[in-house]
Amino acid sequence: MKKEIWGYDTIGIMDADGQHRPEDMMRLLDFSKEHRQALCLGVRKVGKDMPLRSRLGNGITRKVFRLVSGTAVSDTQTGLRAFDIRLLPDLLAVSGERYEYEMNVLLTCARKHIDIEEMEIETIYHDRENSCSHFNSVRDSFRIYKDIFKFTLSSMSSFLLDYGLFSLFMLFLPHTTAMVMAGNVTARVVSALYNYNINCRHVFHTRRKASTAFQYILLAGVILLLNNIILDFLVQSAGLSVYPAKLITECVLFIISWTVQKQLIFRVA
Repeated sequence: MKKEIWGYDTIGIMDADGQHRPEDMMRLLDFSKEHRQALCLGVRKVGKDMPLRSRLGNGITRKVFRLVSGTAVSDTQTGLRAFDIRLLPDLLAVSGERYEYEMNVLLTCARKHIDIEEMEIETIYHDRENSCSHFNSVRDSFRIYKDIFKFTLSSMSSFLLDYGLFSLFMLFLPHTTAMVMAGNVTARVVSALYNYNINCRHVFHTRRKASTAFQYILLAGVILLLNNIILDFLVQSAGLSVYPAKLITECVLFIISWTVQKQLIFRVA
């Protein structure tokens, strides 16, 4: 591929389903030359003219992408993109096929702090059902959300392990402040070790490194401290039973832990 594009400085990509105009591709290439450090997207206007299936799919994907990556993209499924040739090595290293690859490109840019710039374009819809689109709602949605699902399942399974161990301890220990804290700390340590290994091996595919482990331990310590403070307040001050109190505590801290791991600890340099 590098031999075929030798001498060019900007690359444009356009879906072959007839939904984009060549004029917009040329405009986007010029736009990209003004934003050399960014991935440039030709974004469609999401409104009543967009077919319902595309509007719903785009809306859900857009919100999930922002939640996971911390980056706002108004059209995550656009097939009209342009970028400087210097970004090519990063994009060639991205895994996946079809819509999965397009989503992974956006996630990679967010993790590597590569800017994403947008330019509004016109899109051609041949009918109200957008039948010319090759998007398969079930298969391609799974591909798009696969990495997001893996991260969520990792966090959820860690929470279930934590909550299960804590509940087991509370069956045999008295519900005093000291014993509740001891059971909570033990369950948290076991689930944290499990979560770190799962995230390294199956979610972020990173090697276990001393720096990453130290950052994770630091995060786990902060979360554990907050966990005990919130849990003790809900049980002793608010008068809740330990079981719903534990559930509420974990839900409050879930987003914090998720965001820090995604954006700081396991980020791609």
